[in-house]
Amino acid sequence: MTLPEQMTDRWARRADPAPGERTLHWHVLMRDYPQVGELASQTRHRLTPFTGLHMTPPEWLHMTTLVAGPADHFTDQQIQQMAAVDSEHLTDVRPVTASLGKVLYHPEAIMLAVTPAADLAPIQAAAVTATTAVTCAMTGDEAPWTPHITLC
Repeated sequence: MTLPEQMTDRWARRADPAPGERTLHWHVLMRDYPQVGELASQTRHRLTPFTGLHMTPPEWLHMTTLVAGPADHFTDQQIQQMAAVDSEHLTDVRPVTASLGKVLYHPEAIMLAVTPAADLAPIQAAAVTATTAVTCAMTGDEAPWTPHITLC
C-alpha cells in the first residue's frame, strides 16, 4: 500500500539543511518511558503495510514543546542560560502524569495526542519564558501548542 491520498510527503517540499545548519527545539525525550516505546512499536507494526512513511526512531521519540528557531541565532552561552532559566521555572512544577492514545492525523504526520494539555502547559511555558528571557525576542513558534508525539 502507498500513502493515503490525503497524506503528503513532508520531506518533498523541504530543502535539506546545509552542512551545520540546524534548528533549536525544546524536546521532552521519551526514551525513559518504555510504555511509549511499546505503543510506538505497536503502531509501527500496524502501519507496515503502508509504504512511504518515515518512522521516528524509537530512541528519538519525543514531545516537542517549542521550536526556538535556527540554531545559528543562539550562542552556546545563550543555550546554557536558556537551560538554566528553564530549570528554574520548572522547579515548582509538579510531575505530570500524561496519557497517550488519541491518534492525530495531519497531512504530513501521524501522531499520538499527549493529555491533559492543561497539565503540560507549564512545561511549554517554561521553554517559551527561557527562550524569550535570554534572547529578548519572541520565539518563531506562536501557533497554539498541541502536545503530541510524532510516530511517522
